[in-house]
Amino acid sequence: SKALVKQSDLTLFFILDSGQIDVLSSNASLPRFTRVIDGVRLESVTIADGPPITEGVCQVPYRRNGVCKPFAVQVRDRYGEGILVRVDALSSVKTVESRR
Repeated sequence: SKALVKQSDLTLFFILDSGQIDVLSSNASLPRFTRVIDGVRLESVTIADGPPITEGVCQVPYRRNGVCKPFAVQVRDRYGEGILVRVDALSSVKTVESRR
């Protein structure tokens, strides 16, 4: 985990309206990391046991020891094909393909 290597807390920001994902460190000397996923859209983000978030901005904190709030991200392409990426509290990732 990047948080563990740099020994700083990180926050993932999902900007659902634009499909942008930002990573911001609590260590101000580290640059902000931004990624836009082309050809797909961020359909929803679910954090812990909360409801799916489908618009606006949501954030997931990562602690310096690599622990985060569990979350899931649903990504879908223009053909309706999608994938669900689930991340548990220890940053283990499981992906599940979904159809239309």
